[in-house]
Amino acid sequence: MYWFLLQGTPGVFRESDYATDAVHENSQYNQLWMQPQNIKYCLGTRTAYNGMFFASVNLYRIYGSEDFSDEEKLILTILNEHLSLFFFLVSPSGHMLPNSNISSEDLVLQFNLTQREVEILNMVCEGLSSREIAECLFISESTVKKHISNLFLKTGTKSRTGLLKTVLNQKNERLTPKHGA
Repeated sequence: MYWFLLQGTPGVFRESDYATDAVHENSQYNQLWMQPQNIKYCLGTRTAYNGMFFASVNLYRIYGSEDFSDEEKLILTILNEHLSLFFFLVSPSGHMLPNSNISSEDLVLQFNLTQREVEILNMVCEGLSSREIAECLFISESTVKKHISNLFLKTGTKSRTGLLKTVLNQKNERLTPKHGA
C-alpha cells in the first residue's frame, strides 16, 4: 500500500477493496506480518494535508471477525479529515525529512544508476526498510539488499545514512547558486 501513502491528500482504504481474498492470503505481507498476529482485515488512513503526509493510522480485525463496514469506513474518513487538518495546524511544514526525491536524470548521470536503483534509493530516503521496499515493489528482500549494495558501491557510501547524506548533498548542490553565475 506504499503507493497509497505517497499522495498528499487525506484518504482511507479498506484492504479488501484492493485485493481479493486469494491475493491477500498469498501475499508476503499477510503471511509474514498479519497471519502471525491473527490479523485478517485492515482499514487504514493516509493522514495528509496540503501535499504534506503526516501519518498512517491502521485498524485491524482478527480472523473470525467481520470485515470493516462501509459505515465504519465513512466514520474513519470523517475522523481522518479532522486529524489531517489538526496535524497541519500543529506542524504546517510536517515532521518528516524534506522530500528527498531528486531527478532520476541527475542520479543516473552522476552515479550511473538504473531506474530501479533510483526507485529503491528514494524509498530508502523515505525511511522504508528492505522488507517494506520488497513488499512495495513485489520483489524479494534479498533482491532489494543487492540493489542497496550496488547503491553503496556506485555512490561510494557504506550505509543508508551515507546514501541519505549523498542524496541531500546532491539536492543542495542543485539548489545552491554558483558564485559568479
